[in-house]
Amino acid sequence: RPGAFQATVCFSKLLVRSATTQCPSIAKKLHLALARIRELAFEAGHAESSLEERVLVAKKLALAELGLLEEELRPSYATFVSSGLYAGTIESPTTTSLGQAIDWRQRLSAAREQGWSELRSTWEKVLCESRPGASMALTASQARMRSEKAWQRYSERRSRLVVKSKERAENKIRTSHWKLERRAKLESEAAQHKAMRRAARSRALLSRAAAEVSRLLERSQRSVDARANQLRQTEMNRRRQLQTPKGLQLQTLQGHQQFVLV
Repeated sequence: RPGAFQATVCFSKLLVRSATTQCPSIAKKLHLALARIRELAFEAGHAESSLEERVLVAKKLALAELGLLEEELRPSYATFVSSGLYAGTIESPTTTSLGQAIDWRQRLSAAREQGWSELRSTWEKVLCESRPGASMALTASQARMRSEKAWQRYSERRSRLVVKSKERAENKIRTSHWKLERRAKLESEAAQHKAMRRAARSRALLSRAAAEVSRLLERSQRSVDARANQLRQTEMNRRRQLQTPKGLQLQTLQGHQQFVLV
């Protein structure tokens, strides 16, 4: 309410609130007490105790340290869980019973794991439960109205999320197609380059083979020509021998052929 102050601390999904006051200095002292409770609840010596036991011991020690009475602090408790985009953060009613708040915490956390339908049902039951303190229990219709408002409040966010999810999926598909096309193009270019290199190597091999065949043919031709010349020369010599008169013999002396008497 206007002009009133209330201290609040949060830990382990547990909200701890002080009494309301119109004095800022008192509100500050009450906040120090709640902060000290939170600090003491997590000291190593209390690690094996339950959350309820740790908070109760921490509250007793903090009040003693700051010289406060529990009637001055008048702590109240609530719990909360996140439902994500179903309805955002769901908060339980406020109760002066720490055990009841911790029970709500466990029930809502377990229901959250089962989905929105179970969480909504459990939340509505919690809102309808009686509790000590100034908070009044809701009727079933009031609880249903509150959960429906929370659901509707996040409907626009869910719609935006659906649109964004669709856009992300489309972008992912486009990216995948682009990557596949790019990969196919690179593979095709690589295959073309490989085929071109193979063709170049084949042409080089054919060229070398053709050159080698040409050299062999030239060498063979030269050998055939030389052999043919030799045969023609032999034939010519034989014919001249046949035409030489008796008593003369054709001989080659110093590169010249001449007849000699025998």
